[in-house]
Amino acid sequence: RDALGTALNGDGDDDGDHAAAAGEDSGLENAIVVCGYGEVGQRLCAAFEADSRRTGSKTSYIAFSQNPKRISEGVINGATVVFGNGARPDLLKAAGVEHPASIIITYENGEKSRDAVKRLRGVFRNTPIYVR
Repeated sequence: RDALGTALNGDGDDDGDHAAAAGEDSGLENAIVVCGYGEVGQRLCAAFEADSRRTGSKTSYIAFSQNPKRISEGVINGATVVFGNGARPDLLKAAGVEHPASIIITYENGEKSRDAVKRLRGVFRNTPIYVR
């Protein structure tokens, strides 16, 4: 998690193209990816953390959000959440996720969810994608 403290600048688009950079030893190479850190994303991450405490084995996950307040609250509570559009495969890779175990899209907006699936499926062809 310490490597997630270094910010990675995006390509200049106005859609929040920033993510925290993760080092090669981040443990996120095969992480579960959560796109969106609203109510559903927060509950999922809390469940991953609870499972890690219960089993003693860390559930590797990373959540992406474009809401700075939610990110701050998540980080304070120990969640692995970073700023950025999780539907951008290049940002997942920049954060250290090369082969996600699964991708969970928690967006409320159906069109935004469909767009995310299309973008992510094009790169992560064999990864299970779950949509709210």
